[in-house]
Formats: sequence, structure tokens, C-alpha cells
Amino acid sequence: MYCHAIPLLRRATVAGDRDAARRLAELLVDRGDVEGASSVLQERADAGDGDAAWRLAGLLVDRGDVEGLRERADAGDDYAAGRLAGLLVDRGDVERASSVLRERADAGDDYAAWAAG
Repeated sequence: MYCHAIPLLRRATVAGDRDAARRLAELLVDRGDVEGASSVLQERADAGDGDAAWRLAGLLVDRGDVEGLRERADAGDDYAAGRLAGLLVDRGDVERASSVLRERADAGDDYAAWAAG
């Protein structure tokens, strides 16, 4: 199934089909190609696809990729910023999570301002 589905989904993704991008990322994760899924989601997120940004942030959390989340947050991805703060809190690094939220709040992120309290 993958040998036919993946190329078709890639073409549809390149053409801007958000549903195809989501399905492609899911198939790649199922196959164990997390890097490939991250790449697909990042391209869509960078193109303004909020669902892809949210899914990418979740994938980065699942991998424990603090640096990847930080890069996305620094680029203005509010989903990544929120998930980064949550991951840091889960790891017991409350001070660093608070710092991330303050930085995002200072950059105009209303959610971060609310969460930083």
C-alpha cells in the first residue's frame, strides 16, 4: 500500500492539499519515518497551515525535541511555544518554561501572556 499511496499523497501535498499532507505525515509516522513526517508538516506549517503546525508541535513533543520546538516558537509558531512550555514543565524545568512564556508574551503572543499569568 505504501509504495503507491506515498507518492500520490506527496504530489497532492505539493499541490497544496492539506488533507493529503495530514495523511502523508500519518503514513510516514506509521512507517517509522518521523523525519519525513516532520519535513512534510514543517513545509505545510511554514505555508500557514495551522493544523500542520499543531501536528508538528505534537510530533516534536513526542520526540522530546526542545530545540526544534524552540526554533519554531522563535519563528512565531504559537503552538510550538505552548507545547515547549508544557514539555519543559513536564520535565520539571518550570523556570525555563516560565522564561519561554514571558519571551513569547513580550513578542505579542496572547496565549503565552495568559499562561505566564
